[in-house]
Amino acid sequence: LQASLNPNASHTRQLAVTSDRYSHYREALARQQLAIVPVEGDGNCLFRSVSHQVYGTDAYHSLVREKVMAYMEVERQYFEPYVEGDMADFLRYLEVKRRDGVWGDDPEVQAICELYDRPAVIWVYDAAQGAKK
Repeated sequence: LQASLNPNASHTRQLAVTSDRYSHYREALARQQLAIVPVEGDGNCLFRSVSHQVYGTDAYHSLVREKVMAYMEVERQYFEPYVEGDMADFLRYLEVKRRDGVWGDDPEVQAICELYDRPAVIWVYDAAQGAKK
């Protein structure tokens, strides 16, 4: 899977928090002893979520973003193939991703796992089960 240089190309909210689908999702997570922790929907949600899990608050999302993007730059030989284009495009991608409010993508999730030495488990809505890994 390759990330695009267009920072918010395909990002749309999939579930309205007042919908039956959202309730189904929340209930399925509860069966796994998981809960949804609301964070501001300002494009920093990935970094806010990591900040919440690592530091106990989403307030350090900027620090998480800064560290993740610096790590990806240091490890550019590894991460560059996961971004469309060449090394120059990758460096532009990092420049865009360093901006406040720009959504994180798959390469950032991988970098987060490596940087914080923790696995990521991402749950998504599933019509049949409510939620799945």
